[in-house]
Amino acid sequence: MAECEVSTEKVGKILESKLGELSKKASSPSFIFKAPRELRWVNESAFEPQIISIGAYHHGKPHFEAMEREKLHYLDSIRQQTEGLEHYIAAYMSIEQFVWDSYAEHDHKERDKFGAIIVLDGLFVVQLFLKVMDPKLREENDALFKQNLNLSIVAQDLLLLENQLPFRVLEMFGSKFGIDGAALRKEAH
Repeated sequence: MAECEVSTEKVGKILESKLGELSKKASSPSFIFKAPRELRWVNESAFEPQIISIGAYHHGKPHFEAMEREKLHYLDSIRQQTEGLEHYIAAYMSIEQFVWDSYAEHDHKERDKFGAIIVLDGLFVVQLFLKVMDPKLREENDALFKQNLNLSIVAQDLLLLENQLPFRVLEMFGSKFGIDGAALRKEAH
């Protein structure tokens, strides 16, 4: 039987390579994760939004279509403002790389589609917070405020691990509406 030769040099190279991989991963600012499969098996519904998808992980699922239409109504009101939608898209582009890197997984989303999801959802959340803080901003036909049940479910969905946006997105869009980060943090709690 031939003896397997182990060399200090080879073992060292393997470990250095692994440490190099670790440092690359550690430098990534990812902080929006998907729940581990093992946790999902215990209680899938604890990680799945009920009526609204925020961010890229659950986007496009059929049971969110009604809320996607509501988000588009909110977006349409922004499009009609003086600054227009381009103003907010340009602001997003200034932090696009940070936002992309914030998500641990991308589910093969193209970056432009990913960006559209983040802009739509970020503007929706900020406008929703504004309308909660100041009832005078609510439109008469706003479905979320007509049915308090929907609003409470939306609030629950916004707290889910996989249904998040980087807070920097909300701060950036909030500042465009004249809301500071402290007010947004207070409203988010």
